[in-house]
Amino acid sequence: RGGSRSGSGSGGSLRASGSGEQLARHFSVDDATELVETVRSRTGVSFSNSLVAVGSVLEFIKSKVPVCGAMVDNLFYALQAANAQAAASHPELSQDLDQLKELFFQIREVKDDSQQRSWAVHNDQELIMSYLNDLIKILVDADPKVCRLAIAEEKYENVHTLVTYYQMEPRVPIRLLLLKTLGVLCGLDPVVINVLLTSVIPNELGRDIRQDLSNIDKTLSSCLLATMIFSTGEAVPLSVYDQWDKEYILFLLHTIEEPPVEDADDDIPDAFVNVLLSFNQHFPDPATNLVMAALKETPNPKNFSEKMMFLINRGEDPVTITDPPPSSLDSITKFLLDLFADRLTGAIFYTTDLKVLIDIITRQLSDLSPGDERRTHYLRLLCRLVGSTDYQEHRHRAADISSILSRISREESAESALDREEVRRILKDHRRSFEMVTAV
Repeated sequence: RGGSRSGSGSGGSLRASGSGEQLARHFSVDDATELVETVRSRTGVSFSNSLVAVGSVLEFIKSKVPVCGAMVDNLFYALQAANAQAAASHPELSQDLDQLKELFFQIREVKDDSQQRSWAVHNDQELIMSYLNDLIKILVDADPKVCRLAIAEEKYENVHTLVTYYQMEPRVPIRLLLLKTLGVLCGLDPVVINVLLTSVIPNELGRDIRQDLSNIDKTLSSCLLATMIFSTGEAVPLSVYDQWDKEYILFLLHTIEEPPVEDADDDIPDAFVNVLLSFNQHFPDPATNLVMAALKETPNPKNFSEKMMFLINRGEDPVTITDPPPSSLDSITKFLLDLFADRLTGAIFYTTDLKVLIDIITRQLSDLSPGDERRTHYLRLLCRLVGSTDYQEHRHRAADISSILSRISREESAESALDREEVRRILKDHRRSFEMVTAV
């Protein structure tokens, strides 16, 4: 009889019409996210890995118990929606949020205690570093929306706390973790970049880079955060130029040419190039650009030009951290536009490098479509390059460029208007270089 009841019960369950569909209706995005959060809290793996784990289990159940297909599909769709939203509808209930709040509170207590004492208690270093390491781990692993909720509390007071504590804390191991924490925050919430840009951090980083140049790890961490802070091209407070002036840019350029002996892997010059590319974003006019002014006073910046050519060939902007980027004008193209606005700065590249750059410009002009702002930038770059170098002596790819200019000049769409204007400017200023182009 027991077997009969079991079979009847099982059979009844399996044969119940629409049972899977009925169960499926109970699953929402909130349910799926709660399931992911449960896996994360019990296993300690990241939010994204918890999503993968739950999805794999659901696929396994569906393959082994087909009758549950409708239910599993519904939960799986809810899981996908949760992944797209990257958070539950009620992130304030997250265990990660509670932990983040607690860690930020502990760090605030450390900061307040340090302000009262005015000296470091070295036996608390291990505890403070554990707070920061735990904070970094959760910020990296947890649901980004939950993290942003914690970061933005009380008008980003937690960020201001970290900034104040960094300014006060003399111990290098703790300062390194604070730099890493601030960098993670920048990647999670772009508002943090603005908060840091208008704080004491830019000048603190500038001083740290110059004073601790022999400490490679700390210098690289400071450079990375400085690159992130300057990367958006937002206007900086005038006080930033008290530290980041022309003399400081000359120091960066000099170090690129002669890095410290401790830098066996040549990492600091690469980091300094990125800092310069990022900092250069803030200058709308090449005539008042501190980076260009410093380059004019730097004789034969060979290492700098070689590293720039490497980045140009690679074709990736090394300083963009937001997706999508804040502008169609990437930091490398912006730098080249400023560089070739003057013959003195345009002379830092050898003729062979210029020919490679012309090849890249020609390819981009050929491939990019009307209306793409990048094509306008490359036309403007071509005009400046031809005008500030000895292009007329070799006229590299002149026939190809002439053909491209002629084609653009014949485009009739409204979205090509800016590009046609750039072509007219090129032919007006440099017709001898591109004599094959008919009048436009």
